[in-house]
Amino acid sequence: MGKIRRGAVLGLCMIVMLALAACSSAGEGASATVDFGQYHSDAPDGEETDEAAAGTEAAVPGGQTDAAEESQSGESGAGETEGAADAETETAAESGYRPDEEAMAAFNRSKYAQTVLDYFASEGRGEEAFSEPIFDSENRLYSQEELMELSADLCKIFRNEIYARHGMIFGEEDLNELYGAFSWYEGTTSMADFESQPLPFNDTETANIDAVVAAERANGYR
Repeated sequence: MGKIRRGAVLGLCMIVMLALAACSSAGEGASATVDFGQYHSDAPDGEETDEAAAGTEAAVPGGQTDAAEESQSGESGAGETEGAADAETETAAESGYRPDEEAMAAFNRSKYAQTVLDYFASEGRGEEAFSEPIFDSENRLYSQEELMELSADLCKIFRNEIYARHGMIFGEEDLNELYGAFSWYEGTTSMADFESQPLPFNDTETANIDAVVAAERANGYR
């Protein structure tokens, strides 16, 4: 009987010890899990932080580059648009040049005005011609025969226009009023000062002056 009781007591003690051991083991596992989670989140070794930082650094420059490219692209596009707009404005200003009222009134007072307007009409040119020389005597050689087909007034206008393009102020007011309506004319030098200096004409202009003088003589205009 005594042996049975001792055996029961020992068995009960064993059960209690096993239960206590199981509870202790369960408590330690839960604590380890919580601590691991905290360490993983804080990354005390710095490994995850470094990786995250590296990832951030890799992402930021790329983003900055993209933004810079977009900005540069936008600026470039704006520059091209502005450049195109400026070119269009300049072209429109040149092709659409009109003398102001005062210059046009002076032009109309000139005895050569109608001759020039008639010449423009024969050439199919409109008022936009006031932004261009009347003749292309700066760049193109005209033959004597070609110039002999011009009237006396047109020959005079042709010859004096070469001087006008170089800023001569004429003694004849009708010529000043005529050329003053054109965008390219700016009278800066009196006839006396102009003739006292070496003539600024290029070879083409010089040859055209000689040709028109010869045409005037041949036609009896001189």
